[in-house]
Amino acid sequence: MLGYEKNEKLEFNYKKSCGLWLIAVAVVIAVATLIGGQQIINMQVFTSGYIVFFFTINMNKDLLKKLSTGPSTKFQK
Repeated sequence: MLGYEKNEKLEFNYKKSCGLWLIAVAVVIAVATLIGGQQIINMQVFTSGYIVFFFTINMNKDLLKKLSTGPSTKFQK
């Protein structure tokens, strides 16, 4: 039903891109916190950084291909 066999070994090919995404979000949170002042986290900095890094990392097919450790399965597409 979901596109994978029950006894098939699952592979997670996008671990590197997920790690890069988490590092990028941590940097955005740190910068937004440093700039935040009374707001604790500056929402304009956080939102713009989040959107920029989301599109540069998660929507960039070339980067995802470069960081992936193998081809995606039907279930992962």
